[in-house]
Amino acid sequence: MKHNSEPTRRESRHTSTRDEIMEVARKQIAEQGAAALSLREIARQMRMTAPALYRYFKDRDDLVTALIVTAFRSFADTLKAARDSQSADDHANQLFAIALAYRSWARAHPQDYMLIFGTPIPGYKAPAEITQPEAKCSMDVLIDALEATDTAGELDPASTYAKPSPALLAQLNHWRKEFGYSASTIVLYLAVVGWSRLHGLVSLEIENQFEPFLGDIDELYRNQALELMKQFGVDTTAVTRKKKS
Repeated sequence: MKHNSEPTRRESRHTSTRDEIMEVARKQIAEQGAAALSLREIARQMRMTAPALYRYFKDRDDLVTALIVTAFRSFADTLKAARDSQSADDHANQLFAIALAYRSWARAHPQDYMLIFGTPIPGYKAPAEITQPEAKCSMDVLIDALEATDTAGELDPASTYAKPSPALLAQLNHWRKEFGYSASTIVLYLAVVGWSRLHGLVSLEIENQFEPFLGDIDELYRNQALELMKQFGVDTTAVTRKKKS
C-alpha cells in the first residue's frame, strides 16, 4: 500500500501559520529587540487568541529556538551555495566566496545574525542538543573547504598559525575526536582563526561601529579576507573580485 507523502491541507495550513508567526516575530525583534519578543503581542497582530498561538509554539523560548534553527539553516545554505558556485578544484575562489557570503548573509539578515551571534536574550537558554548541530553545519562549510585546500597541497600556513600552543593543540584534538573530523588539527585551527576574524569584522559592521571611520567596509573586508588566505598559504592571484559582497 502506497502512502501519500504530500502534506495534508491541515498540515500545510499549520506550516503556513507557523511560518507567519515566525515572520511576525522577526519584525517584532527588528522593531523592539529580541528581549521584547511577546507571544501575546504576536497573537494580537495576527488576530489570533493567545491560547491559539500555543498550538504552534509552546512558549516564547520554543519560538526563539525555532527562529535560531531557521537562521542557522539559512546561513549554512548560503555558505554552501557560495562554495558550490565555484569549481570544485578552485579552492582559493571557494574560500573567498565563503568569506563574501558570510558578510552578505549578515547584511541581508541582520536580525537573524544578531539572534544567533549577538546579545543573549534575558531568561533564554538555547537547548544545546537542538542549536549546536545547526551551528556546526555552517562552520563545517569552512572546515570542509580548508580541508580540501589542504588535501590539494594548497595550504601552507605562516609560522604564526603553523604551531598552536600545546594547550590549544589539546583543545583542538579533543574537538576533532568529539565530532569525528577527518581534517587535521591545523585545519581546524585555521578554521577557528578565519571564522573569528570574519565574524569580528561583520559584527562591528552590523552594529554600525565602522560608520564614524569608514562607512562602507567592502574594500576593508575583501582585503582582510585575502590577507587571511595569504597567511594560510593560499595562492590568491586567481581570486575573482568582480562582485561586491
